[in-house]
Amino acid sequence: MKSGTTWLERLMDKHPRISVSGEFHWEFMDRGLEKMANTRHGLLTYFQHLDDLRDGYEALVRRHILAVEKVRKAETKDFDQVVWLGDRTPEQVLPFTLRKAHYIIIMRDGRDTLVSAAYHMLNQQSKRPFLDNPELLALHAKFVENPHYFDENPEELLSCESFVRGFSWNWAQAVESNFEQFQKAQRDEIPENIHLLKYESLLDDFQASKDVLFRFLDVDPAECLPLDDLTTPGFPKARPTAFERRGAAGEWPKYFNDESVRWFGEEAYQALVKVGYEW
Repeated sequence: MKSGTTWLERLMDKHPRISVSGEFHWEFMDRGLEKMANTRHGLLTYFQHLDDLRDGYEALVRRHILAVEKVRKAETKDFDQVVWLGDRTPEQVLPFTLRKAHYIIIMRDGRDTLVSAAYHMLNQQSKRPFLDNPELLALHAKFVENPHYFDENPEELLSCESFVRGFSWNWAQAVESNFEQFQKAQRDEIPENIHLLKYESLLDDFQASKDVLFRFLDVDPAECLPLDDLTTPGFPKARPTAFERRGAAGEWPKYFNDESVRWFGEEAYQALVKVGYEW
């Protein structure tokens, strides 16, 4: 969703008691379990074995995350010290993969998210994803020829209506769903523990936000290892061809015009305001 999940993963992984990676995408199996649970004539539903299935599935998730982490970080983590395993997948928290687990939602202004997603989409060597959309294909060709083209012509970045509307609608659905679950957790209506972090807060008040994140998991912020360029806020200048392009907030007005403002607003205005951003 381009809201800072990779930055958050790398930051949390700097703590010796936390090991987190992405992206596992357990949501595909989560939805399969939901479908099985709601199948009218399914034997598991009929014999009421869904709780046993769920327990087994959650054990599998934990086992496989640990196995992957041990392979990926055999040289960098002491797993005798690790007390938290994490999955960084940029999806909605629903359906919850693990019951009663801790979830961190990072939320970013949808307009900045849209700009970041547009650059991320265009920063591909292959034309294949754009072949069914001539507008995006033309934008991709301009980017490939000159990666700084949209810095020089920012009003063109969001000129494809179908992309702007589609992404904005998906962003709105995701943040509204996540925000609803966060509010439920705050009211103790669900057993999951959810921390909501604004991307902008992590940029503006990095040290305090970082310490709150670690305390949410009940680990000592002082034990965090030294940070590097990929775990501290922002970059000195934009890097259009890098996965970590900018690391900034509030740059969206440079790229939006009256049309793209209208397209985004018609799809995502209510969600933007609901989660606390100004229009």
